[in-house]
Amino acid sequence: MIPGDPRASMDDAFRRRYLRFLLADLPPLAGLPLPRWHPSVILDPRRAVLRAALRRARRQPGMGLEFGVYRGRSFRLSARAQP
Repeated sequence: MIPGDPRASMDDAFRRRYLRFLLADLPPLAGLPLPRWHPSVILDPRRAVLRAALRRARRQPGMGLEFGVYRGRSFRLSARAQP
């Protein structure tokens, strides 16, 4: 940054807020157990989020909407996952 640049003070304020966040929120998070990875994340990482959403959706009533269709792959995956 150039001395006297107003963005320098914004960056400094951001750094102070970020440091406060790290000091306040990270210690409690460090005590939490790590999530267990489902095998589908390792075998097919591109569809892991959709698979996880479908597993949770089976337990909930209602209708699910899916956006971002590419060649119908997610539709086929969704259709196979639902009873």
